[in-house]
Amino acid sequence: MSPVQAPVVTESSATARYRAVRDLTERLCAPLVTEDYVVQSMPDVSPTKWHLAHTSWFFETFLLTPHLPGYTPFDPHFAYLFNSYYVTVGDRHCRQNRGLLSRPTVEDVYKYRAHVDRHMRELLDGAWNEGLAPLLQIGLHHEQQHQELMLTDLKHVFWVNPLRPTYRPRLDRREETVPAMRWVGFEGGLREIGFAGEGSGRLQSRASCVRLGRSAQHVPYRRRTPRRRPGRSARLTR
Repeated sequence: MSPVQAPVVTESSATARYRAVRDLTERLCAPLVTEDYVVQSMPDVSPTKWHLAHTSWFFETFLLTPHLPGYTPFDPHFAYLFNSYYVTVGDRHCRQNRGLLSRPTVEDVYKYRAHVDRHMRELLDGAWNEGLAPLLQIGLHHEQQHQELMLTDLKHVFWVNPLRPTYRPRLDRREETVPAMRWVGFEGGLREIGFAGEGSGRLQSRASCVRLGRSAQHVPYRRRTPRRRPGRSARLTR
């Protein structure tokens, strides 16, 4: 089993990939109103405003400041406010108090993102070197991780609100024919697992059920099936 490799950032693809990831982050915020950006509904949740600034801080700290000659940070105070756990680059604001900050404003954070984006284009278009590729790759994956975290945090922010706000209107779900169930067999043996084959595990010869479905199709099953004790789960193979 050959390991799956992530596509490598090259000079020709760097600007487009950077722009695609950064644009998606802001599109994910399109359904929000200003008040949604600042709520921290529990210590493990970060405000959307913080996610937007923290991902920009990453590019500013690890790419722009050391690699773009003459770059000036947008605001020197942001290094303290929007660091997370990068202890080697300085102190940081307490995580559970991120939602207590009314300043900088959401507008200020978007200006910060625009400042970083403008200078990142300058770096990628005019000062590119192959040594930047790993840093840019990590920065893009880091922002994609925070896209997931941002949506997860918003789910909790909306869930604790008695008004039950929604992120967006429910999509039109047309009924479609459910594909027939099929079984896919695989041989047992020692197999590589994890990223780039970092580990291995022994599998038994099995056959797995393969069929796409929706969560709603599992509701009748959940209603008629008794809850199992913690730590027990249904078998998905035969």
